[in-house]
Amino acid sequence: DDQTVGIQSAKNLRDSWGQCFGVDVQRSKNVSNGSAGNTDWELNKYSSGDGQSIIETLFLSGPGHGWYGGNPGAYSFPQAPDVSKGIWEFFLAHPLSNELN
Repeated sequence: DDQTVGIQSAKNLRDSWGQCFGVDVQRSKNVSNGSAGNTDWELNKYSSGDGQSIIETLFLSGPGHGWYGGNPGAYSFPQAPDVSKGIWEFFLAHPLSNELN
């Protein structure tokens, strides 16, 4: 429902990362969905050959453009999934390997 950033931009970004890492992003390995406040959400995890998620997308259908979760504010929606927490959890589960340092 975001009139500022279209969902196709997110799909294009997902598809680019999929191509970069050789991950099929047309079929996710794990899908979960739910609702928080007035925001429906769908989390898709796309995996590599070893089964570890490499790419994850969280699509939200809510009140519009803003930050989901967190503190109340003019452009934030605290009664929605906490996007900051999701980002943090993704990077904790995917630490940078020594091969890239």
